[in-house]
Amino acid sequence: MRVLVALASFGAATAAGDTFSSADDTLLGGHLVPTNTQDPREGSNGWWLVMHGVGEKLFTLNSKGEIVPEVAQSVGKVSEFEWDVDLKPDYKWSDGTAVTAQDIADCLNELNRTNPNTQSTLGDIEATVPCDGTVRIKTSRATHIMDAVLADYVFTMYKKDGSNFVYTGPYKITEFVANDHVDLVPNTNYPQHAERRPVKMTKYADGAALAADAANLDIAFNLPVSTLDTLRATAGVNVRSFSITQVYMRVPASQSLVRENRSRRSPAQDVL
Repeated sequence: MRVLVALASFGAATAAGDTFSSADDTLLGGHLVPTNTQDPREGSNGWWLVMHGVGEKLFTLNSKGEIVPEVAQSVGKVSEFEWDVDLKPDYKWSDGTAVTAQDIADCLNELNRTNPNTQSTLGDIEATVPCDGTVRIKTSRATHIMDAVLADYVFTMYKKDGSNFVYTGPYKITEFVANDHVDLVPNTNYPQHAERRPVKMTKYADGAALAADAANLDIAFNLPVSTLDTLRATAGVNVRSFSITQVYMRVPASQSLVRENRSRRSPAQDVL
């Protein structure tokens, strides 16, 4: 039976044990998220890179909503405005090269210069390398939850290879056509890569268009609730519904605002 699954993150999708029925080894996916560039420094692009299993952050949320290490292994406070982030040893980029503290420091500094979203909590960032495997982050604003801040999608980690971006996630991009499709293959430098299959993710104009083509897909993201009846009526499609979680943080009363923590695992819209 064809299984159409609505997921918040594709990185763990192939570990679900589902049986898919694509004609070849490639999973055929559909989504609604605009993907007009691979540049993680622009807007919320870091989020879709993480959602597609391509990018990772220093910390992330697990299935229980707990903040856990991802590229980093720990973070410790040095002073009111300084934190040391220790990286996981032997972690690799998708091109097989080792993730170094200098790579991460360069990434954090560039993100802070180019994407204003990175400044919303920490202000200005200065990332340096006090020793191998450690990144020191100096900020102009204090925080007591640096791991949560670094789980924000705007802190998707990358390194530059010429004009290309290289990531650490379980998948890597082999073909990218803006606002049309993204072809993904397993990152062979990532654990359990042999258990994953190639993916072709096609962007649809809206939920109705995606639902109409559901019989030709193996997996789908971000499906609006309005498509539920159509999907359930499609022969051979098994729809799984689940709730999503949004995480909010309240800043000190002196800053009279409530902001959303963008480390969410799913977009701010209804999904099946």
